[in-house]
Amino acid sequence: MRAHSSSRYSGALLWFFSLAASGCVGTSPRVEPSAVRSSGAYDYVLNLPGHESYGVLAVLRDSIWVQPSEGFCTGQPVRGAETVVFNCVGIGRFGSVTLYLNRANVIQGSSWAASEPGQRQERYCAEYQTLPSGQTRCVRYEVRVVDVVVRHTGRLLVRPRLIPG
Repeated sequence: MRAHSSSRYSGALLWFFSLAASGCVGTSPRVEPSAVRSSGAYDYVLNLPGHESYGVLAVLRDSIWVQPSEGFCTGQPVRGAETVVFNCVGIGRFGSVTLYLNRANVIQGSSWAASEPGQRQERYCAEYQTLPSGQTRCVRYEVRVVDVVVRHTGRLLVRPRLIPG
């Protein structure tokens, strides 16, 4: 099974570099060349709660490219910033996933944040009673379910891409 995913990555890597050569910058924010010390191709693993996603990223002289195995990511250039931010959609059950790629040290300095819909229970007072003193107190509580956004964060696992020779 590993050989199959390796060939899929090789295809993705060729796709990356063909896009770079054609000048397509849809998912590649420009970065200052002097700040890039991690040039090369990398595999990444995104360990989300209950879901694992992976992909390929390429750090070029003046660009960073991200190709997830599922969904789509778009980069947001921030001039002079050490970290390049990619917003991703379509990854598992998560409403949004954000990748923070440290362009100087992509292997050890990259992380992610994700949000997903969730629910929690909360207790509320359903019935009050007024005391002779004029104060009110709760005499019956109920529980309701409330929709919430659950946020998660973690380290992005990045390793240099091995290209079969």
